[in-house]
Amino acid sequence: MTAQCRFAVACLATVLATNGCVFAEPKPEEALKNLRNEEIEWHGTIAGLQPIVRGENAKALLNAQNGKVDQSLVQIFNERQFAAAHVLLSLRLDRERSTSGEKWNGLAVDLMADGSVKVDPAQRVALKEQWEKRLLPKQTK
Repeated sequence: MTAQCRFAVACLATVLATNGCVFAEPKPEEALKNLRNEEIEWHGTIAGLQPIVRGENAKALLNAQNGKVDQSLVQIFNERQFAAAHVLLSLRLDRERSTSGEKWNGLAVDLMADGSVKVDPAQRVALKEQWEKRLLPKQTK
């Protein structure tokens, strides 16, 4: 590589870095805010449902070393995030997870013939309560 090529590569790296184009995992706080159920891909296998963590926010939270991430995940059980939060908590904390053709670790998932996925948001309350009992300190009155 010539000196001119090395200089051009260094300049390009500088431009990308200063313009926010560095490809790094989002910080946990940002990932919690932007996490979506669609960041989990579902596959039906002979052993049952299998989630695959695909989105950058989900990957960042799965790999986060901060123990507060688990408690924060419990707090985001809204309709657009609860399935992803449940999967991430399960992958982070449960050594053994139950699976079947209809449920994965307590989360009911419908895989449609066209490849789409349906997750009933009505189950989010029960799942959130399950995680709250395990992770959140008891409130004193």
